[in-house]
Amino acid sequence: MGWTPARSRLLATAVAAVLLACGEPDTPFDLTITPSSVSFDALGDTEQLHAKVTNEKGKELTGALVTWTSSDATVASVDDAGMVTANKNGSARITATAGPASEQVTVTVAQALATVEAASGTSQTGPVTQTLPAALVVRVRDPRGNGVAGLTVTFTVNADGGTVSPSTGTTGSDGQVSASWTFGTKAGTHQVTANVTGAGSPVIFTGTARPGPAFVLSKVSGDNQFGFRGTRLPQMLAVRVRDQF
Repeated sequence: MGWTPARSRLLATAVAAVLLACGEPDTPFDLTITPSSVSFDALGDTEQLHAKVTNEKGKELTGALVTWTSSDATVASVDDAGMVTANKNGSARITATAGPASEQVTVTVAQALATVEAASGTSQTGPVTQTLPAALVVRVRDPRGNGVAGLTVTFTVNADGGTVSPSTGTTGSDGQVSASWTFGTKAGTHQVTANVTGAGSPVIFTGTARPGPAFVLSKVSGDNQFGFRGTRLPQMLAVRVRDQF
């Protein structure tokens, strides 16, 4: 069987393919991750990472298998496609590997204080010297509504407004901290201010203290007067009612 033009073209194509393969190796040589760093301000946030793999001549290998791992998945986890998820405050390194090539990026998770509010205990009423039934609860949340833990909250009560216990607390995993408010001896409207570390504005709780029960009844004026029948006595009859405080 002789060489036909068609067979000659086929052989030339095969040889060219071999030469091209030899000239463009498909072994990963370098790997680049974008973005080069990631910062999260809320738990549950995600970021897609992209890995570009090239050979020793700089040609991109689009079919290269890339493996993703995290140095601390409790802080930031990554799936097989390079999607990173924020799990708790801290930092972690995400590594992409393709053959002998690898690269890392740093992921930082630091929850922002999006909401600082009174979750319970506002606008209560009770008798003087008594502890109010509902605790004063401060709640701090990040932009996705997750509680922010580890923040210091300081409670300050106005003069004559009683006491708050504890006066300082730390938010838990739910972003909350609570305290109890006991009124002092003075009736009227009082206020507790809760300052949260890192928050711009405080949380305000108000409460109204009612007077206690009558404890002492005493004469003020009008006793031992004399007058004619049918006439008004010169002094008013007056008594003073006081509680035990």
